Amino acid sequence: MKHLLIFDAFWDVKKRKEESFQSGDQILLFPLTSNLDLSTRLKERLEVLGCHVQVLATAALINSAAQRIRDRYIEFIATLPQKIKVGNKNLKEFFAIDEVASSWWFSLVAEKNTFKTDFFTRLSQFDAIVRIVESENINQIFLGCQSGKLKSALQLYCRDKGREILLKCLKIHRFSSLRKQIKESSWLSWSKHIFHLCFCAIVFFIKCLKIRRLVRRHPIKQVVDNHLIFITAFPYFDVSLAKQGVYQDKLFPYLQKELDNNQKSALWAVFYVQNETVSFDEALRYASSFIQNGYQIFLLEQTLTFSKQIWCLWQLFRHGWRFLRVRSALRQQHVWGNYNFFPILEDDWYKSFLGPEGYQALLFYVMFQEFFKRFSGQKILYCCEMHAWEKALIFAKQKLKKNAPLFAYQHATVSRMLLNYFNTFDEIREKKRYDLPQPNKIICNGPIPYDYLLACGWPKTCLVMGEAIRYQGLRVRNPIFNRQKRTILVVFSISDEESAAILRASYEAFKEQSSVEVWLKPHPFLEMDKVFDIVGLDKNDCPFFIKEDPIEELLKLVLVVIVGESSVSVEALSFGCEVVVVNVPEWINMSPLAGINGYMIKNVYSALELRQTVNDILAKPIGEEEILEEAQKIINRFFYFSKDLQGPKAFLNLLDNKYETME
Repeated sequence: MKHLLIFDAFWDVKKRKEESFQSGDQILLFPLTSNLDLSTRLKERLEVLGCHVQVLATAALINSAAQRIRDRYIEFIATLPQKIKVGNKNLKEFFAIDEVASSWWFSLVAEKNTFKTDFFTRLSQFDAIVRIVESENINQIFLGCQSGKLKSALQLYCRDKGREILLKCLKIHRFSSLRKQIKESSWLSWSKHIFHLCFCAIVFFIKCLKIRRLVRRHPIKQVVDNHLIFITAFPYFDVSLAKQGVYQDKLFPYLQKELDNNQKSALWAVFYVQNETVSFDEALRYASSFIQNGYQIFLLEQTLTFSKQIWCLWQLFRHGWRFLRVRSALRQQHVWGNYNFFPILEDDWYKSFLGPEGYQALLFYVMFQEFFKRFSGQKILYCCEMHAWEKALIFAKQKLKKNAPLFAYQHATVSRMLLNYFNTFDEIREKKRYDLPQPNKIICNGPIPYDYLLACGWPKTCLVMGEAIRYQGLRVRNPIFNRQKRTILVVFSISDEESAAILRASYEAFKEQSSVEVWLKPHPFLEMDKVFDIVGLDKNDCPFFIKEDPIEELLKLVLVVIVGESSVSVEALSFGCEVVVVNVPEWINMSPLAGINGYMIKNVYSALELRQTVNDILAKPIGEEEILEEAQKIINRFFYFSKDLQGPKAFLNLLDNKYETME
C-alpha cells in the first residue's frame, strides 16, 4: 500500500501505531514542521520495519501551491457575493448595515488578510496535500497535526472520495492551553465565537470607560478647521520623547516636523492597538500628558457610549443570523475541482459575523461617524493596509457626506502574498451599490507597490507615487560598520504564526551551534510569549537573546538577517546585511523580497539549508562596494525618494494636489 503521513511538531510520535504499516509499504512523509529531528527519527524507525520512506520537501511544495492558487483565490472572493442570492439580493446587499455600508466589506473573508488568520496557509497546505494524494495514488492518509481546519478539510475530502482513500487521525500532544484547544476545535463553531465575542465586548467596554474618564479630565482644545487630520494606531510613538511630554508618531515623524515648521495645525485621531512596549494604562497616561501639552489627540473610543456598543452587538447578531441562513449555500460554493475548502474558511466566516472581528469593524464604523460629526479638516491622511477599519472610515465619510479628500498612504513594503492589498479589475471598477469603498487617492511609497496596484485595476487617477516618509534614513548609503561577525539577527513580523515558524526553523538550525550568537527582534505589537507557546519552546530554555533596541542600531552590528514578511528585510540591505528569507512548511513565504534575485538575498527551504547558508555567508569576506551598490538598486525599486532631499515638503505638496513633484 501507499501511505501519506502528515504531521507537525505536535504529533506524539511515541503513540504511533506501527502495526498500521507492513514491510514493503511505501510511505511519503509530509512534515508540516521545520523540526528536522522528528522527520529523521520517524524515517529511521519506519525503515526498520522494511518500509520504503521518502521525506517530501514540503516547504517548496506548499509555497509552490500558494503561488499557483493565489490569483484563483482572489478571483473567487471577488465573484462570491454575486453567486449567492437571497430573494433578489446578493451577499453585499444581504449584509447591508444601512444605505451606504455593507458588513461584507468588514469581513475577514472579503479582507483576505494573510496576517490576521491562517486561512491561506492552510489552503496552500491542503492543496499541496491533495495534489500529492492524486499524483501518487495514495491509498491511506495518516494525519497527526493540531490544525482543526486541515483535519476537517481532509475528512470531507476523503468522505467525498468514498472507499478510495482512508483517513486515520493520529494522537497529538496535549494542547498547551485550553484557549488553543478551543481555537483549533471544529465542533464548537458558532458557540466558541459568541463566547469570545462576549468576553471581548466586556473588556472593550471597560477600556472605553477608562478613556472617557480621561477625556473628561483633559479635553482637547478643538481647532475649527484643521489643516490635516491623521488617523492612526496608538500607542506607536517615540517612547523616549514621550517621557518628556513630546508626541512624535513613528509612522510620520518627518512629516510631523514639517508641519510644525510651517505652523500648520494637525489633529491626531487615534485608536488603541495592543502594544507589547506600552501597556494600555501607560498609553492613557501618555495621552493625558500629550493633551495637556497642547497636542490635538482625539481618542476615537471616547465616542462609544454604552448604547452605541449595544447597537453594534445587535447589528452583529442580526447579520450572524443571516449568515447562518446562507451557510449551506456558501459551503457549496467553496468547491475547486475535486475538493471543497469551506472547512478552511469556515472559522473566518464565523469570526466575521458572530465574532469579535465583526464586532470591532462595526465599532469602527460608529466611531468614525461620531468623529466626523465633531471635526472637520482640509484633508485626511491614514496608513493604507486595506484593513476593515479603513473601509469603515470610508463608509463613514460617505454617509456623512464629508468633502475633505481622503488620502490612503501605503507606508510599508508589500508582498504579493499579502492578499488584502489585491482585488480584481471588476471589483475595483464596479460602480454599483455597496461596491468596494475607495479613498480619493492612494499614495504608493515606491515603484513596486505602485505597479502591483496598477496591475490590479486601480485607475491611474487614483494612484500617485509619494515619498517613502518612514524610510528617509535609507536615502544615504550606510557604511559597513564594525560588525560582530558571529552574530545573526532574526526579525519577526506582527504575525505570531509566521514568527513562530521562523523561530522554529532558526532554533533547529542553531540550537547546538555555540559559535554563533542569535538575536531575536520582535515587532512592537508582537507577543513573544505567544510565539514561544506556539513553537512549544520554553523561553528560558532558548539559547537566543531577545533584543528591544531600535532596529537601526541592531542592523549596524550584524552581518546576516533572517526574516519573513517584515519590511526590515529591505532596510537590512542598506546596512550592508545579507538577508536570508526562510521558506517553511508551517507558514507561506510572505517576504516582500520573494522572487527578487540578488547577491545579498538568499532563499532557503529547510533548517539544514538555513544553517549552511548562514555559515557560508559568515565565512566569506565582505565586499563593501559590491554590497552597497546592489542594495541601493533594490531599495530604489521598493521606495521612492525625491531628488532634492525635501521629501516631507514634497509629500505635503502632494496632499495639496501638486502631483507633478512626485511622479
